[in-house]
Formats: sequence, C-alpha cells, structure tokens
Amino acid sequence: LGGAHSEPEEMAVLLKEHILKSLAEVESMGVEERIDARIKKYNSMGDYQTVAIKEEVSEGAGAVER
Repeated sequence: LGGAHSEPEEMAVLLKEHILKSLAEVESMGVEERIDARIKKYNSMGDYQTVAIKEEVSEGAGAVER
C-alpha cells in the first residue's frame, strides 16, 4: 500500500527538492573536488569492513564474542 504511485504529485515535488539540493552541493564544489569525489565513489564500490560483534549473554555467563 502507498508508495510513490499513490501520490505522484507529492513525489514529484520531493524528487525535485532532492535533485535541486544535490545539484547545489555539486555546483559548490570545484572541478578537482568533483573529480576526486567521483573517483573515491567508484573506487569504494564493493569495499566492505569486518566489524567484531560483542554479544551479552543474559544468564550470567558474561560477554561472548562472535
């Protein structure tokens, strides 16, 4: 239920606002800054980080690391 198709006019307004905001951010950047940001964006695709998770055990055994 709902979704963009149920309120197309409202969705168009929100989309326009987002596009204009994003365009203003890009326009405020210098050429070299835009190029560096683009290179960083595409170089980071597919990268991930492994994060250790610490889980609390409620039955008095203390913390268990996974």
